[in-house]
Amino acid sequence: MRITCSQLDRIINCNGSYYLSLNEKGIKTAAADSGTSIHEILSGQKTATNEHERMLSSLMQENLELFLREIFKVNSNDESIELIQKERRIYKEFNGDILSGKPDLIFMVNNNLCIIDYKTGYYESIDNNWQLRGLAVLIMPQLSLDKIKNVYLAIVTPEGYYYSLKPTDEIKQWENKIIETFNNLHNPPKQLNLKYGDYCKFCPANYKCTEFKNTLEKYNANNLPVSAKEISELYKKLKIIYDSFPLVKKRIIAALEKDEIPGLSEYFILGEPRRLPRLNVPINDLVDKGYLTINELIEVCDMKITDLVNFLANKNKKSKREVKEQLISDGLIIEQLTQPELKDAKNEKSIIS
Repeated sequence: MRITCSQLDRIINCNGSYYLSLNEKGIKTAAADSGTSIHEILSGQKTATNEHERMLSSLMQENLELFLREIFKVNSNDESIELIQKERRIYKEFNGDILSGKPDLIFMVNNNLCIIDYKTGYYESIDNNWQLRGLAVLIMPQLSLDKIKNVYLAIVTPEGYYYSLKPTDEIKQWENKIIETFNNLHNPPKQLNLKYGDYCKFCPANYKCTEFKNTLEKYNANNLPVSAKEISELYKKLKIIYDSFPLVKKRIIAALEKDEIPGLSEYFILGEPRRLPRLNVPINDLVDKGYLTINELIEVCDMKITDLVNFLANKNKKSKREVKEQLISDGLIIEQLTQPELKDAKNEKSIIS
């Protein structure tokens, strides 16, 4: 049996998804392809080919540097940093079962082990992130545990960095949990243990999962909560359903535009720091400043900046140049990158490139 670290969070919390997904292909999206490209740029495997890639990779490089400076008082080319692993798949066997993972970046600094995961979009809670915990278990055979003071599990995004400090004795607990998970998968229950969570969005079998469908029926647009407090508590569940089911999405959009549900607009448009690919402000500003209706906002959420400019030019019967200048004037897009490219900014010893 083989599983990857990126599957651990879903399988540990909902082992039924493992059996439902056995003959399913993984979910591929444009966002996932873009994330893969950014990972390759950050690891030095390729150079950015467009403004979107340059901007995201530059922001993430900057935030990794910020993490190093603020937490360890070093920069990425400091001699105290020892590179352990970067973008190469590693494996560990557990009684014939295989766990594998491809860490974005693992290094030692001042006797601290740092495991970095780059994310351009969704990520699990850093405090209970089994992808990073699995990578820690995989890398330990290459290291001397007695030389490690602490383990830093960190996620670096275009918006910032997030980390959790763990003592080394927890690594053995994580390994035991992984072994327990494999053992449970070898002995499937008569009735699948299905549990709804944020990970459902990435489960290739969610379309046939009874728990997912039941949650959809419970929280469809006709039964949405009416108070902002309730919406806040149910936001993540609603957001997954909103992204996954077009018919429900249409109802929610209609409710947003008519403002039929107090607080719903606040939590769907303002509730998370969601950004269009190359914009430097939250997406609600496009609505607030009259560029787009909410319906149009949904249409353009995955557009590149050139496509957005074309969309607005056609809509307003203006030239693309006029539209772009107006977007720049309103502070919605960045005219040019101020960050130097990676190879100019870092020397050959840097752990980033």
